Amino acid sequence: MRTRASLLLTPLLFIPLTAPLVSEVSGAERSRATSPALAATETARSSSLGLLVLSSSSSYLTEGFAWAKRTALSKVHPDNGGCYQAALQDRGGYCQRDYVHQIDGAALLGLHRENLAMLRCFATNQTKARGWFSLWEINYDGTPMACDYRDDRNFWRNTAGMFDLLHGAYRMHRWTGDPALVQDELLQGFYARTVNEFVAEHDRNGNGIAEGRSSHGWGISCTYNEIPGKVLAEAADSLGTQHRAFEAYAYFLRAKGDGSDAQTWAGKANRLKRAFNDTWFDAAAGRYLVGFDHPGYRPVSAFGYETSWFIPYTALCEPGPRAAAYLDFIHGNFQAKPSRNIEAWTYLPDVFYAWNQNERGWQYFKHVLDSRSSYPEVSFTVISQIATRIMGIEPDAPNHCVSTLGRLPADVAWLQLDHVPVGPNDILVRHEDNNRTTSVMNSAGLDLTWEARFPGAHPVIQIDGSPKTASTKLLNGASVSSVIIQVRTGQRRTATLP
Repeated sequence: MRTRASLLLTPLLFIPLTAPLVSEVSGAERSRATSPALAATETARSSSLGLLVLSSSSSYLTEGFAWAKRTALSKVHPDNGGCYQAALQDRGGYCQRDYVHQIDGAALLGLHRENLAMLRCFATNQTKARGWFSLWEINYDGTPMACDYRDDRNFWRNTAGMFDLLHGAYRMHRWTGDPALVQDELLQGFYARTVNEFVAEHDRNGNGIAEGRSSHGWGISCTYNEIPGKVLAEAADSLGTQHRAFEAYAYFLRAKGDGSDAQTWAGKANRLKRAFNDTWFDAAAGRYLVGFDHPGYRPVSAFGYETSWFIPYTALCEPGPRAAAYLDFIHGNFQAKPSRNIEAWTYLPDVFYAWNQNERGWQYFKHVLDSRSSYPEVSFTVISQIATRIMGIEPDAPNHCVSTLGRLPADVAWLQLDHVPVGPNDILVRHEDNNRTTSVMNSAGLDLTWEARFPGAHPVIQIDGSPKTASTKLLNGASVSSVIIQVRTGQRRTATLP
């Protein structure tokens, strides 16, 4: 989010359909005008609220998790259908960028009502008068935050944030399977306008990529990088989030049964990724471009903090020597000149764990946890990174599925999360034996399909002591072996490498 540097100094602890236009009434009025069909979804308190429990051989993790859970839940507010703080500590509201990065932690804590209400508030505030931008920051009561909004021509804007909101909706659906995320007319219109009218409005040179024209949001920025430097007309982090937004839109079209349009948008997403890998590379420097400058459109390949690490974070780059070298480039440059903004650090565990660099992921995770920062993104991402990165839990609630991949560091003998909410299911996941044994219990909900993943190539995996042929695939360039297991309600099953 837009920062005030004095508030963020911390010790250096080492994813064309046309929709009706949104009516031009106030954001606060429209955010409260929820449809009767969604009333139950928005007001019902999830039975999984705050139930998530971590136990482990590591007191470091149990104590850290307890702090993160307590701190994150203290950020929840009942206003305007439910919400939580996702902004600077002294601001009573939530910001596009922070909110999207806190969605997974919130989902794990059962804050589904809050996640949905906040998304709908952002969708409500997207208007033609604002160039199809929504508000960057919103007060708890649904009104514009004054520090970032003067009028519909003068407010903080960031292209990456708009695309990030759509991918956040996709992740919410993977956690909850909530049909409102697919069927709600307000959200359907928001998704469609973001990939259609919004892109058309901000693609000045006609190449299909939304552009910025300033180093700060008051003049429209296309990068999350808040360190002064080059002004970019096109930036890799905005391109990466646009690519993911197109993929998310294809996903929602597919969920609605519109397979033809879904295929079209998946193709558009793939073309953006292809264009990046084919043309956004500086052969002389041996690294990706972070963008093209404004107004000359000259290529820029210098380290750009978020502009750099959003390349692997959004899976914009393809696995191979280029990506491996670029991860080294990110790590080396960040270590040489770490950001003073703790928010920047919160992305790095996600980056390195996703690309199978677990030791680096653990290093950055520990820095974020050790900061014990009151900045809301810290506590929420600590929770999500334990679950989705260290334990490798990936939800697929619409299909009643979950996958796991243990990435415990050597000094953690075992780690268990209980009451993980995946749609209607309440599950337990446990990793132990140097990531060679994983157990899943389906405590409540429907029968569950579990994909048990293990690092490396293994022909056989034992299920409850009986051998089963495994399949092997590549996950961002690394071999992962897996088996599919059915876990009935009330059943506990165990997968082990022989």
